[in-house]
Amino acid sequence: MTNPTGLPPKEDVAKEIGKLANTLSNEMQTAAVKKARELGFDLQRGRLSLEETLINLSHNRDLLIDAAQKSKLPQLPLKVQYTHAFVFYCATSYSPTRSRGRTIASTDEAFVET
Repeated sequence: MTNPTGLPPKEDVAKEIGKLANTLSNEMQTAAVKKARELGFDLQRGRLSLEETLINLSHNRDLLIDAAQKSKLPQLPLKVQYTHAFVFYCATSYSPTRSRGRTIASTDEAFVET
């Protein structure tokens, strides 16, 4: 359940991080790379290649899933929890396997789709 701002209540944000992190599967990442290639994106552009970015994402996903399963996330400051939730929400919202034209209104409305 969300509050009027679209953000989950503070009691639920740690669970939300775990759920969102679980959606960033290897299959989703493979689909994202395939879609990027189909669209002609340069996968080596930027400071880190897409491949290296996905390696880092997988590592962070695994750490957060483990922390969620061990109920360690509520030990983080709430601001950090909301930041992680927002980042994972953005990553999953723009996944080619999950999203079709959804956008996020702003960082102040992290979980509000337009």
